[in-house]
Amino acid sequence: MNWKVEYYKKGNGEIPVFEFLLSLSPKMRAKAYNEIKLLAEHGYYLKESYVK
Repeated sequence: MNWKVEYYKKGNGEIPVFEFLLSLSPKMRAKAYNEIKLLAEHGYYLKESYVK
């Protein structure tokens, strides 16, 4: 079951999580995107064992 991950959008159109992700090193950004993907795939069924 796929879940929809929604990001908070400020009134001025900024999306803070994207700004945060862009501030990360490429390696950490890839890890963060992977965890967001896992969240979208597993939703609240995601267990700590999926996150590395």
